[in-house]
Amino acid sequence: MGYLDTVADITPTEGLASDHFSKISITVSSGAGTIEKLTVMGRITSGAASGYYKAYDNDNTDGSQVAAGILADKVTATSSSVVAPMYVHGTFYNGKIIGLDSNVEEDLDACVFVHE
Repeated sequence: MGYLDTVADITPTEGLASDHFSKISITVSSGAGTIEKLTVMGRITSGAASGYYKAYDNDNTDGSQVAAGILADKVTATSSSVVAPMYVHGTFYNGKIIGLDSNVEEDLDACVFVHE
Protein backbone atom coordinates (compact mmCIF):
# COMPACT_ATOMS: atom_id res chain seq x y z
CA MET A 1 0.00 0.00 0.00
CA GLY A 2 1.63 3.08 -0.56
CA TYR A 3 2.92 5.98 -2.28
CA LEU A 4 3.51 9.13 -0.31
CA ASP A 5 2.66 12.33 -2.15
CA THR A 6 3.09 15.81 -0.77
CA VAL A 7 2.42 17.81 -3.91
CA ALA A 8 -0.70 19.93 -3.55
CA ASP A 9 -3.37 19.03 -6.10
CA ILE A 10 -6.40 20.44 -4.32
CA THR A 11 -7.25 24.03 -3.51
CA PRO A 12 -8.04 25.17 0.02
CA THR A 13 -11.66 25.83 -0.95
CA GLU A 14 -12.05 22.12 -1.64
CA GLY A 15 -11.28 21.06 1.90
CA LEU A 16 -7.58 21.48 2.58
CA ALA A 17 -6.67 24.53 4.62
CA SER A 18 -2.96 24.19 3.78
CA ASP A 19 -0.78 22.90 0.95
CA HIS A 20 1.18 20.71 3.38
CA PHE A 21 -0.28 17.21 3.48
CA SER A 22 0.56 13.54 3.01
CA LYS A 23 -1.45 10.88 1.27
CA ILE A 24 -1.13 7.17 0.66
CA SER A 25 -2.62 4.73 -1.81
CA ILE A 26 -5.43 2.53 -0.48
CA THR A 27 -7.79 -0.07 -1.91
CA VAL A 28 -11.49 0.64 -1.43
CA SER A 29 -13.47 -2.55 -0.88
CA SER A 30 -15.74 -3.90 -3.59
CA GLY A 31 -19.33 -3.25 -2.60
CA ALA A 32 -18.53 0.02 -0.84
CA GLY A 33 -20.43 1.87 -3.56
CA THR A 34 -19.77 5.47 -4.55
CA ILE A 35 -17.83 7.40 -1.94
CA GLU A 36 -17.44 11.15 -2.24
CA LYS A 37 -14.15 13.01 -2.13
CA LEU A 38 -13.23 14.14 1.42
CA THR A 39 -15.09 11.28 3.10
CA VAL A 40 -13.53 9.87 6.25
CA MET A 41 -12.34 6.30 5.60
CA GLY A 42 -11.88 3.32 7.91
CA ARG A 43 -9.74 0.21 7.38
CA ILE A 44 -11.55 -3.12 7.52
CA THR A 45 -9.72 -5.47 9.90
CA SER A 46 -11.96 -8.54 9.90
CA GLY A 47 -13.52 -10.86 7.36
CA ALA A 48 -12.77 -11.40 3.69
CA ALA A 49 -12.30 -7.67 3.03
CA SER A 50 -9.64 -7.28 5.75
CA GLY A 51 -7.04 -4.72 4.70
CA TYR A 52 -9.42 -2.86 2.40
CA TYR A 53 -11.10 0.46 3.16
CA LYS A 54 -14.66 1.78 3.21
CA ALA A 55 -16.43 4.85 4.54
CA TYR A 56 -15.91 5.31 8.29
CA ASP A 57 -18.89 4.81 10.56
CA ASN A 58 -18.48 4.83 14.33
CA ASP A 59 -21.21 2.16 14.56
CA ASN A 60 -19.38 -0.35 12.33
CA THR A 61 -17.82 -3.44 13.94
CA ASP A 62 -15.43 -4.58 11.21
CA GLY A 63 -12.56 -2.21 12.02
CA SER A 64 -13.83 0.65 9.87
CA GLN A 65 -15.25 2.25 13.01
CA VAL A 66 -11.73 3.65 13.48
CA ALA A 67 -10.89 6.52 11.13
CA ALA A 68 -7.77 5.94 9.02
CA GLY A 69 -7.75 8.97 6.71
CA ILE A 70 -9.71 11.15 4.30
CA LEU A 71 -10.44 10.08 0.74
CA ALA A 72 -8.74 12.42 -1.75
CA ASP A 73 -10.88 11.56 -4.81
CA LYS A 74 -14.43 10.38 -5.43
CA VAL A 75 -14.51 6.62 -6.12
CA THR A 76 -17.04 4.04 -7.23
CA ALA A 77 -16.35 0.57 -5.85
CA THR A 78 -19.66 -1.10 -6.55
CA SER A 79 -18.63 -4.34 -8.25
CA SER A 80 -14.85 -4.29 -7.86
CA SER A 81 -12.19 -2.85 -5.57
CA VAL A 82 -10.66 0.49 -6.52
CA VAL A 83 -7.24 1.96 -5.73
CA ALA A 84 -7.49 5.56 -4.53
CA PRO A 85 -5.45 8.22 -2.72
CA MET A 86 -6.19 8.97 0.94
CA TYR A 87 -4.94 11.87 3.04
CA VAL A 88 -3.30 10.83 6.31
CA HIS A 89 -1.83 14.18 7.34
CA GLY A 90 -2.83 17.78 6.79
CA THR A 91 -5.00 20.69 7.86
CA PHE A 92 -8.62 20.47 6.73
CA TYR A 93 -11.73 22.65 6.85
CA ASN A 94 -14.03 20.71 9.17
CA GLY A 95 -17.18 21.77 7.31
CA LYS A 96 -15.93 20.09 4.12
CA ILE A 97 -15.12 16.66 5.62
CA ILE A 98 -17.84 14.02 5.23
CA GLY A 99 -18.32 11.87 8.33
CA LEU A 100 -16.27 14.04 10.68
CA ASP A 101 -17.09 13.56 14.36
CA SER A 102 -15.18 13.83 17.64
CA ASN A 103 -13.97 10.22 17.34
CA VAL A 104 -12.48 10.95 13.92
CA GLU A 105 -10.64 13.95 15.34
CA GLU A 106 -9.10 11.65 17.98
CA ASP A 107 -8.30 8.84 15.52
CA LEU A 108 -6.67 11.13 12.97
CA ASP A 109 -4.14 12.75 15.26
CA ALA A 110 -1.91 13.73 12.30
CA CYS A 111 -4.78 15.82 10.90
CA VAL A 112 -5.90 19.22 12.10
CA PHE A 113 -9.48 20.39 11.57
CA VAL A 114 -10.20 24.11 11.45
CA HIS A 115 -13.23 26.33 10.80
CA GLU A 116 -13.39 28.17 7.48
